[in-house]
Amino acid sequence: MMTLKIGEKELNVKYGYEATLKTRLLSRMAAKEKSKEDGMESTENLLLFLPDFLLIGLQKFHADEYGFDYETGKGKDEQLAKMFSLIEDYFDSNEDEDAITLYNALTEEMLQNGFLKSQFREELKKSDSQKK
Repeated sequence: MMTLKIGEKELNVKYGYEATLKTRLLSRMAAKEKSKEDGMESTENLLLFLPDFLLIGLQKFHADEYGFDYETGKGKDEQLAKMFSLIEDYFDSNEDEDAITLYNALTEEMLQNGFLKSQFREELKKSDSQKK
């Protein structure tokens, strides 16, 4: 678990089993890692992905405030709007941080969990074999 400080808030981020798998985060991460985007499009896509990535990581400890239905997606758009605002506040209060630093920190947290580490490697292998 990592703690993300945003203004006066401290948020515990952990990529729990149910939220991670039901939102298909692993396959989306594997695809993102394998994409060959360059320049501004890559930066834009990263910035658009960060709110979703953070939202999933907040489900384990902050579902009361940021929860949504994984099966239907009900409430997700509202929660993503909150994530965009949180991320903007994060960058405002952590001037030395950027999108890549935040993405890398969230990725590292995701990969520190045992089941996620092995699952993510499997998704990368699948993505590699499908591209060949």
